[in-house]
Amino acid sequence: MATEAEIKSKASSWVKPKNQIYITLFVFGLIILSLILFFIFPYFQEIKNDSEALLSGKNNLAFLGDQVSEVEKFKNNYESYKPNLEKIDQLYVDPKNPADFFEFLEKTASDCQVKSDISLSVSSSSKPGNFVFYQIYSQGQFPKILKFLEKLESGPYLIETQNLSITSDSQNNISKKSSVELINANFSIKTYTK
Repeated sequence: MATEAEIKSKASSWVKPKNQIYITLFVFGLIILSLILFFIFPYFQEIKNDSEALLSGKNNLAFLGDQVSEVEKFKNNYESYKPNLEKIDQLYVDPKNPADFFEFLEKTASDCQVKSDISLSVSSSSKPGNFVFYQIYSQGQFPKILKFLEKLESGPYLIETQNLSITSDSQNNISKKSSVELINANFSIKTYTK
């Protein structure tokens, strides 16, 4: 076993001035590294986040500036856009006063020589910008019914034909014994409202 003198000599040889410098440097290195990790690094992270937020804010500001200039252009050119905007507004059915729309439907049916009954469907929507369903029962010759549907879809209103059902009017055709066959068409139309 090592004697006490040998242990003291080894201990004193280990703590030489050169070793003391390495130990001191190592301790100071650990202190500096911990300062960087726990104090300085979070500040850099915060600076990075703030700079990203600032850049995002600048981009948003530039985007808003572009939108403001577009709104100003629209205001300056509103009078030239006004006739087209009025035409677009006329494409929609006024759900509070659909009399003009009903007149259009009746006139179109009359022009196409088709008998028709129109009723409001249960699944209508009262929210602005939505649509209303109308159920139309019509009777006439097949080409005239097709012409009626075509005129509805190409008319002055935004209309979409849905659920078309066509049947032969056999009872009426037998009683008249005519060469022209009448059919019944049942369909719903989706009209967009203001």
